[in-house]
Amino acid sequence: MKMKWTKPQQEVIDNRDSNLLVSAAAGSGKTAVLVEHIIKQVLDDENPVDIDSLMVVTFTSAAAGEMRERILAAIEKAIEENPDNRHLQRQMSYIHNAKITTLHSFCLNIVRDHFDIPDIDPGFRIGDNGEIDMMKSDVVKEVMEEYYQSEREDFHQLVEQLTQKNSDKELEEYILSFYENACSNVEPEQWMKQMASYYGDDADWSMYDQIIREHINGILEECVSDYELALSYTDDINGPVSCRDKLEAEYEAVKEAYEVDDFEEKCQKVINIEFPVMRMSKKDGSTEEMRVFVKNIRDEAKGYINSLKSGYCRVNQEKNDELIIKLKGAVSVFVEVTLRFMECYADKKREKNVLDFNDIEHMALGILTVMKEGKTEASPIADEIAGTISEVIVDEYQDINQVQDTILRCLSSERFGKPNMFMVGDVKQSIYGFRKADPELFMYKYDTYKEQGKDRKIILDRNFRSRTGVIDSINFLFRKIMYREMGGIDYEGENELYPGADYPTLPDGQDGLTELLIAGDVKELENEKSDDGEFLGITKKQAEARMTAIRIREMTDKNNGYKVYDRKTGEYRTAEYSDILILLRSVKANAQIYMDELMAAGIPVYFEQQTGYFDTVEVNEMLSLLNIIDNPHQDIHMAASLKSPFGMINDTELAMIRGSSDERTDLYNDVKKYMECGTSEKLVAKLEAFDDRLNKYRKMAVYTSIHDLITFIIEDTSYDSYVKAMPAGDRRSANILMLKEKALEYENGSYRGLFNFVRYIEKIRKYEVESGEASTVSENDNIVRIMSIHKSKGLEYPIVFLCNSNGKFNDMDTKKAMVIHKKYGIGLDYINPDTRVRYKSYFKDSIKMAFKREAIEEEIRVLYVALTRAKEKLIITASGVNTDKFAYTDCKKHLNKQKILNSGSYMDLIGYAMGRDILTGNDVISVRYIDAISLIEKEMKKQISGLNDKLVFKNWDGDYVYSEQSREKLKQIMQYEYPFKSSVVQYAKVSVSDVKHKAMEEDEEIKNIITHGEEKKIVPEFILSERNEKQEKLTGALRGTAYHRIFELYDFDMECNEENVRNFMKRLLDDGKIDDGIYNTVKIQDIITFANSSLGVRMKNAWSDKKLYREAQFVMGIDGKKVYDEGGEDVLIQGIIDVYFVEDGEIVLADYKTDRVDSADKLIDMYKIQLELYKDALEQITGKKVKEVIIYSVTLSEVINVV
Repeated sequence: MKMKWTKPQQEVIDNRDSNLLVSAAAGSGKTAVLVEHIIKQVLDDENPVDIDSLMVVTFTSAAAGEMRERILAAIEKAIEENPDNRHLQRQMSYIHNAKITTLHSFCLNIVRDHFDIPDIDPGFRIGDNGEIDMMKSDVVKEVMEEYYQSEREDFHQLVEQLTQKNSDKELEEYILSFYENACSNVEPEQWMKQMASYYGDDADWSMYDQIIREHINGILEECVSDYELALSYTDDINGPVSCRDKLEAEYEAVKEAYEVDDFEEKCQKVINIEFPVMRMSKKDGSTEEMRVFVKNIRDEAKGYINSLKSGYCRVNQEKNDELIIKLKGAVSVFVEVTLRFMECYADKKREKNVLDFNDIEHMALGILTVMKEGKTEASPIADEIAGTISEVIVDEYQDINQVQDTILRCLSSERFGKPNMFMVGDVKQSIYGFRKADPELFMYKYDTYKEQGKDRKIILDRNFRSRTGVIDSINFLFRKIMYREMGGIDYEGENELYPGADYPTLPDGQDGLTELLIAGDVKELENEKSDDGEFLGITKKQAEARMTAIRIREMTDKNNGYKVYDRKTGEYRTAEYSDILILLRSVKANAQIYMDELMAAGIPVYFEQQTGYFDTVEVNEMLSLLNIIDNPHQDIHMAASLKSPFGMINDTELAMIRGSSDERTDLYNDVKKYMECGTSEKLVAKLEAFDDRLNKYRKMAVYTSIHDLITFIIEDTSYDSYVKAMPAGDRRSANILMLKEKALEYENGSYRGLFNFVRYIEKIRKYEVESGEASTVSENDNIVRIMSIHKSKGLEYPIVFLCNSNGKFNDMDTKKAMVIHKKYGIGLDYINPDTRVRYKSYFKDSIKMAFKREAIEEEIRVLYVALTRAKEKLIITASGVNTDKFAYTDCKKHLNKQKILNSGSYMDLIGYAMGRDILTGNDVISVRYIDAISLIEKEMKKQISGLNDKLVFKNWDGDYVYSEQSREKLKQIMQYEYPFKSSVVQYAKVSVSDVKHKAMEEDEEIKNIITHGEEKKIVPEFILSERNEKQEKLTGALRGTAYHRIFELYDFDMECNEENVRNFMKRLLDDGKIDDGIYNTVKIQDIITFANSSLGVRMKNAWSDKKLYREAQFVMGIDGKKVYDEGGEDVLIQGIIDVYFVEDGEIVLADYKTDRVDSADKLIDMYKIQLELYKDALEQITGKKVKEVIIYSVTLSEVINVV
């Protein structure tokens, strides 16, 4: 069915020969429109363009891949309709070289093609985050040491200003932060020098004064608004009219101060404002509620005024200017040190032939620009590239920075009179300020572009995602909290959402309103205990999470649950767990609480952590062991390793070890001493086994790669089997595999050795590089998902919960000793070096205000992203909310700017916007208060019931027969045996591997457990022999997976020689079809031997005839007797056949094996049953006879005929 586009969408699709800014609201279908715009140009009958002449920039590789696939599908469809079109046929080959990419990838290609201009080695590589962080840390320490040795007074003043507790760590972090800020500018060095100039004698400080003045005016404006509201309440029939005269006098004084233009006069008028005692009489007929409202409003205004009277309105400007001059030396040397760091860091990277992400963008910028007469202009190279690009298309334009924008403009043909920039984004969803995104770039174009002309602006305001009820509540909130002065854009009008989705009428009983659920105050219940001291209480976060769980259970109830519309069936159905998304602003502090409460309620839930990987037990245990392999004299890591499965030491034994020595020494020496003279033979044996292993690993670490060392440790101790036996074993095993992958990443870098690997991991952990646990969940699983708001961007779910909405915003950046702002520079307080007294800096305070404003504006945009994820139902939750401060707010249009700036959470923004409606709800948001007592009532009853049961059984006489009849009945029940016991352990569906393992391991115990002392070693000593130096990169099943992957992708069209196979492998690696582990593991000669074998030749012939089938999946039914000892029903068996091909009308089946065996017979014995099942499956599926069954052994390099 042909897509129906709205008029604005069609204008975007048809736009040509102009710069176009598309302001696309959430759910407006911008991606679909963007793709259609591209396809329309390629398929244009009159003036078609080649797909490789378009430059399409996305911000993620996944988005680029998805766009490429959509365009390819459209071209293929067009060819089906018009198979003789030569232009379309060319596009099929051009699509593979099309510039549909991330900006970083494009810049990387520019640098590789023109490496001579920045004068770098063409063999450079991109350092990973851990390596880059280590390098920065090393260089900044070297630079700091250089300045310490110089004994410069200005540097020591800087150290005095910024260091605490005899540590200069903070100063190092400020240098790195300042450097990162600089890198988001076109001229980093010039920007840093400009920041230092703000502390000069002739510097213009007017912009800082302006921030302070706006702050004072904002507070006075809020106070005027407060008094007007209070006065309106006194006019009410139930209002406290007795205090009106005093209120009016205060109001006039505040209003007069607000309206004065002269700053000094304004400050003096504020100082002169008086607040006489105000008593409200009950005799005037006023109600208690109205008196409380008026009092609270006046108290708020009074607090604001008093803060100004004692603060900014009494600032001694001369003294403040003196402080700024005194800080000049410290700031200047800080900039100098950072510039020196920048220079040394560049030298270090050049020495190691490594670049980071900032380098790529700045080098590309240097290639694409030249300086002429002090101005930056596009270079001849940029002109040449721009001439090959018909249009520059940028997705998510609101998230770019100045460097990226300059690069994109160099690629445009606008300077040649051919404007061709196509920019799509939504400034309301600009939420990546921490990545130095600059939404002002978007807003400049938004404000200057017109509806027609060479610089056009088109707004897509139709939302095709959400129901009207969701949209109405979002519009209600953002009309009040997002406007030009707060957020930079007027939400009301052209930027609000308009319904575009076609939903049928809601089922009876559903209103579609957004819900606000508030759990009552639990302060008095937090420490609630039962009579015997057991904890029964509940925290605020637990109360809110439990309330969320209850609402989810209600919504997913099979009989009375919430109905969502299923577009696939065209009907309503009951909501499922997979329809529900829980969003949290801070997942680190809250996700686990929600997971615990939901799981306790029987709700399946999943949270894919982006951090927290290094907090898992299995990874911590392995890292502790690696730490003591590097240096055993580390008590914490030694204790952790002893108590882990590597040592199997319990707390009592650890105390015995520690107590065996009278000397103050480290734990490892205590272990050594206990091994010599310990009293427990069992403990001594454990320690000797542990120490033997530790010494063995320490010797290996000298000459073994980290990846191989970890692999050996896992095999030597069977640690993988241990973690698989733990809860969530599959994920834990995957986490260990991820650690091995990180070791490979480290070894691909410039650092070597175990010591540096430990540092590498510490840097990743410290800087919170995204290191989530391995995922074991499919997107189709019926589970509730928990996600951060940032990660949810671009996603949509039928039901969305925004939880922990009263969680406090993070304002730590404004509380640091130094604040660094991209526009206003460096802010410091002055510390007297003699008295150590800190003096507040007017400079720093103004920068903090700018920071706070930008942070609140971004939080508003993050809130917008969160709420617009919902398709059918939006639910906001909070706990312990003080609604009094919202109830007297009267927000008829925009929420006052100061009120927004003082908001500390999403709940504050929502509450102030709702005003008195927070108590009862309104026509777009329903409010429901949940008593905290009801949330813990069930838990308390359950625990009290458990206590009663304990008392009964504690006094039970086990020998007395209370009832013979009951005794016999219980005996029958307890001794009952299920007559079909075998069926209980029989699965309805098994894999071929399960059948094979059963045949091979019948009557055997599980062998892979960690052994200690004199027990038999699982890994033979010959593995450690120096004669066996060629250790595999991957082992066992993983080695098999590597070869299977290469054989699956092998290109039979190429001539099989070493060079071609190597290039083929490299191409698979570059395309992301294999990873480094596979690339480094599979041997080129093994591939050549396979391809030249009789099997390889036959497969090539089948490939040419298009009769070769690889990785064929199947499911078939077989007699249960073939799987289980006792008969039963038929069993479904599933598997994947490596390869089969048709030859002379019959099938040849082949299977690849990498087992390390010394004879073909062993392989046949091991896999005969498996191959028989494959043979049966193929004959059932194809209806053809399998004439031959073959095993290809990689180890033996042999083609083995089984049948």
